[in-house]
Amino acid sequence: MTLNPRTTRYEFFGPPGAVVVTLVTTVVPYLLYFGCESADQCPPSSVEALWTRLCSLTLADVFNLQISLLYLGWVGYLALLYYLIPGNWHKGTVLRNGKQLEYKINGFRSLLVTCALAFIAYRVYGADVFLYISDHYLHWLTAAWLFATVQAVFVYARSFRRTSPEEPVLLSLGGNSTCAFYNFFIGRELNPRLGNFDLKVFNELRPGIIGWLLLNFSFLIKQAHVLNGYITESMALVFFLQGVYIFDTFIYEASVLTTMDVTTDGFGWMLSFGDLVWVPFIFSLQSRYLALNPVLLSPTFSVLVAVLGITGYLIFRLSNSQKNIFRTNPRDPRVKGLKYIETESGSKLLITGWWGMARHINYLGDWLLGLSWCLTTGFNSPVPYFYVLYFAVLLIHRERRDDHKCRTKYKKDWDRYCNIVKYRIIPGVY
Repeated sequence: MTLNPRTTRYEFFGPPGAVVVTLVTTVVPYLLYFGCESADQCPPSSVEALWTRLCSLTLADVFNLQISLLYLGWVGYLALLYYLIPGNWHKGTVLRNGKQLEYKINGFRSLLVTCALAFIAYRVYGADVFLYISDHYLHWLTAAWLFATVQAVFVYARSFRRTSPEEPVLLSLGGNSTCAFYNFFIGRELNPRLGNFDLKVFNELRPGIIGWLLLNFSFLIKQAHVLNGYITESMALVFFLQGVYIFDTFIYEASVLTTMDVTTDGFGWMLSFGDLVWVPFIFSLQSRYLALNPVLLSPTFSVLVAVLGITGYLIFRLSNSQKNIFRTNPRDPRVKGLKYIETESGSKLLITGWWGMARHINYLGDWLLGLSWCLTTGFNSPVPYFYVLYFAVLLIHRERRDDHKCRTKYKKDWDRYCNIVKYRIIPGVY
């Protein structure tokens, strides 16, 4: 069997789709910014008003050299923490070449150190540090896009490096097509590394997700500055609900090693951009909106939003934990009573418990949590709700990709499984 076969199945409608996705996803964060630039322009009064604003832009409006250098420092600081902070080493999944890469797990400690430094900076310098971050949002966005793109060019070029015939570069099954741009977009090399420093896993968690928390804190400080020290319940609620998700990501950092991003997808522009640009700047949309447009929620509505968010989180966390426990030790008392089917490949597929309700029940929890974030902004503007619409499309697309992967891997066993667990994401509905 060839280690690096040619890609024959395209995602995103192939090379033309990759070009469109690259252009559209680059533009969307900027449109969301200018579509909600101030309290009285969210959204703008007309398409003409938005177009006039865009046509008046100068380079200085979107690019700042100092911010770009600071962003380099931000990534470098997190890379330094990776090396300096102690951590446990975990093995990833077995790759096609029979190897298991090891990963240093110390992201949670890096998060705690960063939170401590942010608190010290606030105590020493006051709000100015964080107002500087929030007021230069557009410059940070451009800096992140530039870094993500340069990084993608670097890993693509490096994937052609010369190695010994005995140990060729392991390419992703989806990024070895005959189209160079598609390979650049989807990711040619599966696990690009500098020594034991895994670029894909580092980007997956560190700069973007910790950056998202800092952006949220900066917008919270911004709102307090505008309201003379007052923070609305809606801002506190979104900060808490998103904070729970962020901290959960790092508490269960090792679980990312089994995700499709790490095990299947190459590291190209799509993941580089998604990790560094899309996550922090799209996911912080609600806190940015609330900094510009403080929303006062009724106590009843606040409780309902909190209950929805916590419910979504519990579905997401409990289902993922059940799957991880079963994978690690099917005889664990917490899962030993669950029923499953065995496949010819040797894998076991759960058909009771959380995973008996839907094949991706965790996606439902993830989406409900995202919906709660959007609801904290009230109903005066559609802009903050972009996230939940985009996320629905993403989850459905991801579920279909996973279904194809499992159908290819398990063959008739997957049909048998789907006949038992009939629903994809929403029990009884979809």
